[in-house]
Amino acid sequence: MRPLILLLFTALSAFSDGGTVQLRQESGPFIVTVFSDLSIMIQQRTDLQPVLDAEVTLQLNDSEPVKATHDRAQNKLLYAAPVALGTRARQTYTIAIKNGTTQISVSGVLDVAQRRTQFSSAWTYLAFPPLLITLFVVREWLVRRRAKDLN
Repeated sequence: MRPLILLLFTALSAFSDGGTVQLRQESGPFIVTVFSDLSIMIQQRTDLQPVLDAEVTLQLNDSEPVKATHDRAQNKLLYAAPVALGTRARQTYTIAIKNGTTQISVSGVLDVAQRRTQFSSAWTYLAFPPLLITLFVVREWLVRRRAKDLN
């Protein structure tokens, strides 16, 4: 039983704050990982230690670059910036990183799904009780009708 519980907690801790990994790229002395919420992890290529003192900017499509900081990320090992994804289905992004004299940039593409309204995401839960009530009423009607036909 204990190994099962330990395995469960290990599996839960494998998820990051940023969600799914969208890009993992080695560039210069760094490994850059971009998550689906556009949070960024920068690690030293040699020993995988996090880089915490870099200047990071994020640019979506052709918009103005936005500075990414640890303050805006839930996980303080990550860099994050407030960005508006807009309505485009595919967003291209470029991340520029400066650490000391080293400057690199990585680019990628993020597929953006249309935002769902609360009703469109919950309609099945809302429709289920009336459906069950209707099925119950039809069943009762059929049972009483059959009982009348037998009498």
